[in-house]
Amino acid sequence: MQLQKTLEVLQSNIAETIVSYNPATGEPIGEVRIATADDVKAAAARVRNAQKVWMGLGVDGRNEILRNYGEVMLRRMDDIIDLINKEVGSPRVEATLTILPILEAIKYYTKFAKKVANGVKAHTGMLFFGKRARYFYEPVGIVGLITPWNFPFELGVKHSIPALAAGNGILHKPSEVTPMIAELTSDLVKDAGFPEGLIEVVHGRGDVGTMVVDQANVVCFVGSVATGRKVMVRAAERLVPTVLELGGNDAAIVCEDADLERTANGIVFGSYFNAGQVCVGIERVYVHERIADALTNKIVEKTKQLRQSGGSGDFEVGPIINPPQATIYKAHIEDAVAKGAKVLVGGNVRKSAGATFMEPTVITGMNHQMDYMNEETFGPIVAIQTVKSEDEAVRLANDSRFGLAGSVWTTDATRGRRIAAQMKTGGIVVNDSIVTAACVGVPFGGYGESGVHRAQSEHGFYAYSQIKTVMESWLPGTRELNWYPYKLGMEQFFKRMAKLLYAKSWIAKLKALFGR
Repeated sequence: MQLQKTLEVLQSNIAETIVSYNPATGEPIGEVRIATADDVKAAAARVRNAQKVWMGLGVDGRNEILRNYGEVMLRRMDDIIDLINKEVGSPRVEATLTILPILEAIKYYTKFAKKVANGVKAHTGMLFFGKRARYFYEPVGIVGLITPWNFPFELGVKHSIPALAAGNGILHKPSEVTPMIAELTSDLVKDAGFPEGLIEVVHGRGDVGTMVVDQANVVCFVGSVATGRKVMVRAAERLVPTVLELGGNDAAIVCEDADLERTANGIVFGSYFNAGQVCVGIERVYVHERIADALTNKIVEKTKQLRQSGGSGDFEVGPIINPPQATIYKAHIEDAVAKGAKVLVGGNVRKSAGATFMEPTVITGMNHQMDYMNEETFGPIVAIQTVKSEDEAVRLANDSRFGLAGSVWTTDATRGRRIAAQMKTGGIVVNDSIVTAACVGVPFGGYGESGVHRAQSEHGFYAYSQIKTVMESWLPGTRELNWYPYKLGMEQFFKRMAKLLYAKSWIAKLKALFGR
């Protein structure tokens, strides 16, 4: 009996862990401990304490450390690339490309934080003549950051930069599929000189994410629509604001005057980058019937030239990062084929040396009765539907519950802008693809079920700030005109003031001035 009790005590003290696997080989590359409820609370307490220290450094002190953070990344770039290559399976070139927006974010937000450090002068108008007003951006406290497995380093770090620049601390739950990258990030944070405890990482699955939401003052979640809804509901119970960056089923509209070579190259890149595991990746292609065959042939030709592999060699398309996604790929392709679509190249999920790969795929004959055209697939697939007109293309592109990003391909600048204005998405690119997610100077987010609020640009800073307005009055005298006691004639005085300040007609203004 005593032995059994001892074993039970020992078992209760053994922490549950998550093992990270290399998606290109299936080999384990590391292990992390799953946080308990007490762990998350303790981590949040450390963040709150460190955030006070962080604020005490002032904007210049904070900016210096943030710039150190960028220098540390530059010094350890090979370490970062190596681990992204191992844990995500990305080609080393793509791993390198995901670091650049982070460095740009540091440059952008340190400059912006300095710009607004002393507040922003507010317009008071003639109605408040003699008064001054400024508004200030103050930190919220803890930003709960819950990030996905497709870009664990870029999204885990890039989303933290505006929050840190605004003076906040970070409680971060990375994806359980790619936890080791967050561990490396913790090392970079230490090397940069951030106050200890300012950026805490807690590992786990959905229940740990819920705990993070419960501790945060603002939540940034990047992931699926289904989980995003749960995050928003949980946060709403505490009146905690959320930034939700959710899914997409992004459309490319190809006009009959498009440059076929550039368009084919852009669509291939926008569909297969990161093996298609990109929220702003091109999933639906609507091409004018006059050029449909010629464009399709070019896309097929370029797709066949792509090298698919894993590891550190030269290749363009890597493995499936999260192998259960293969079920979605297969189901969507099978459904499309059953409803009349034709696979021109690829179409198969294959396993090789412990890895799961989705072949770069081109499929034609698509229509909106197919699941693929209505749901997010998140894989390396170019799905083409032929259209007869620009209006039809726009209508079909907008026939979606998502609205994250999209692209227009044309040689007519006026036409490109006209179509972009009609597309119901948070971001549009003309003659390029997916770049809105990497350009930190533009707001990023979506319509409909693609998200709530915006990341990047100054809006990314505002999302992690609370606004304080300060008004000052320096008018002489002991009372304002509108203070008690109300006197005879005050009503007429304010009526005349209203006409003088706001009437459209100059005659009405003059009548008010002279008491008429």
